[in-house]
Amino acid sequence: MIRKKQKEIALYYLNNILKRSLSAQQKKDLMDWVEPNANDLFGREIAGEYDDEEKKSRKIPRNMKALRTILARQNIADITRRGYDKNIDAIFDVFKITSDVQAVLRYLVYVETMPVIEELDDEFSLRRRRNTHISSMIIGLTPNTIEKILSIESPLVSKGIVELDSSGDASLSDPFRRVLKSYSRHLTAEKIRQLMIGKAASASLNSDNFKYIADDYNHVRTLLANSLLKQKRGVNILLYGLPGTGKTEMCKSIARDVGAKLYMISENSDNDKSGRLTDLLLSRNLLENERNTLILFDEAEDAFSHSPFDKNNNSKLYYNRMLEQNKTPVVWITNDIRCMDSAYIRRFSYVLEVKKPDRTAKENIWKNICGKHRVKLPDSKITEFAKKYDVPPSLINTAVDAAKLIGSQDAIERTIKSIHQAAYGRVSINKDDNDKKVPFSSDLLNADVDLSVLTEKQ
Repeated sequence: MIRKKQKEIALYYLNNILKRSLSAQQKKDLMDWVEPNANDLFGREIAGEYDDEEKKSRKIPRNMKALRTILARQNIADITRRGYDKNIDAIFDVFKITSDVQAVLRYLVYVETMPVIEELDDEFSLRRRRNTHISSMIIGLTPNTIEKILSIESPLVSKGIVELDSSGDASLSDPFRRVLKSYSRHLTAEKIRQLMIGKAASASLNSDNFKYIADDYNHVRTLLANSLLKQKRGVNILLYGLPGTGKTEMCKSIARDVGAKLYMISENSDNDKSGRLTDLLLSRNLLENERNTLILFDEAEDAFSHSPFDKNNNSKLYYNRMLEQNKTPVVWITNDIRCMDSAYIRRFSYVLEVKKPDRTAKENIWKNICGKHRVKLPDSKITEFAKKYDVPPSLINTAVDAAKLIGSQDAIERTIKSIHQAAYGRVSINKDDNDKKVPFSSDLLNADVDLSVLTEKQ
């Protein structure tokens, strides 16, 4: 059964369609949608081909003229007025959607959230660009206007709300659909923000843990601090290096140093690799007017190795604009920089290779994390773990947190082993463990000359 609001919306779009001249095929397609919904829409069914005269007299004749006549008796609600749908109003406000773009986005949202409108879309598809002349009838805009609204340069695409596939067909992005999952409830601006970007990340380490790269750390910190102060556009920083070097924790620490909130688009996003790029566009849009805010995009190779377009020119235009127009500074992280085109790398404000911390830095990381969780670990154990386990700070944080929960120091090593084996494979002992090295002995060499005598010869 169609609810009252859905009925009003369906009648609004039907009224738009019936204002136009329709081809024979379009009339058939429209009737195929109206017939199963007629009773809910009009309180009467469509007359069937084999109905007797008495039944036909109680039903709506199967033609466009009869539909227009009965529709003229309906009270067509103005679904475009502000206040009609507060959830739509909230979406428009949060994403700053204006003018004709609202009409297209409104329809796409209703297709996703209302079965009766989804059925209409199946008959007269807006999302296929080749059918924009039909969608213009549904929405009430010209085909050229809809083409423009669903193009690569449109606000819907640049904001990450709509995605285009390689053939140019448009659909709502998967990240934006997170909002629509809550559409049946009352949406507010804050609720939409939470669904899109989540909570700001917190730092586990501080600048003291990065003394081994202090110059680079301070350079990145100053660059981000000044970009926030001056609200500079197009600031993008790329950090690369082997896993476990603390790139993510470094970003969190710098964000805290400069007094900024850090929102992460990480590799464990619910979206696929290309969907995470859309996540970035949505987050940038939501945060663009907030001062003292940073974005971290982990696994940056996902973004630059999965183009949303087949045409090379469109891809370059897309990425160039993405790196040049962001109001919120973005820190990109990757383990392997080789997968990124040098043309894009040249557009970053700063590129830094983050190397693994030395033994002292590792011990300081352990001490800092244990202190944060108020877990007492002897210095001898800290030295042992720093020497024995080559793991990222995030894993140390998880292990220490588990130890606090269990109330046992043994839980630290047990946790590190279990997570490391599942995520990276068996734990390997550091190669720089000099205490484990076997001293060189020439007696172990198999040679047909006396090597001791040979080495003494000038």
